[in-house]
Amino acid sequence: MTLLSLVLVLCIAAASTLVTGSPYEPSPRMCMIYCQYGFRRDSNGHLMCVCKGSPCDDEETPLADYFCGRGPSRRECPSTHQCTIAPNDAYAVCCPRAQQPPERNPNKSGLCPPSLGPSRICISLCNDDSECGDELKCCGGCRRQCTKPIFVD
Repeated sequence: MTLLSLVLVLCIAAASTLVTGSPYEPSPRMCMIYCQYGFRRDSNGHLMCVCKGSPCDDEETPLADYFCGRGPSRRECPSTHQCTIAPNDAYAVCCPRAQQPPERNPNKSGLCPPSLGPSRICISLCNDDSECGDELKCCGGCRRQCTKPIFVD
């Protein structure tokens, strides 16, 4: 393939892209703005260069004085709300649920086994027992995870 042919192929490919267009998602670099809660979406679902005013869906107001993220000061969201956590842990707030969840039992029978001591990594893999399968319970302090309970006679 000659250099002229290669240039011609590249020009045709570029022209085709310009004519047909392609959807793009804006980035902070492209929009030249930082949005704490991300960008708003237009009616077609495409991101716009406009910041969201709230981390909640439909930009609803999160509950005040609730931190539902990882750490010792975490507080459970009420059943009417769900925890929304930023990917970089910049915020963890309780946002209104779109619809009410089905009734669930947040406390299963049995006791949590003793903790193995403090963990260097604070990870919450569950919030309450209803998020654990079968008979498992959500146990732990800073490091919460589904665990097989202890039954005392």
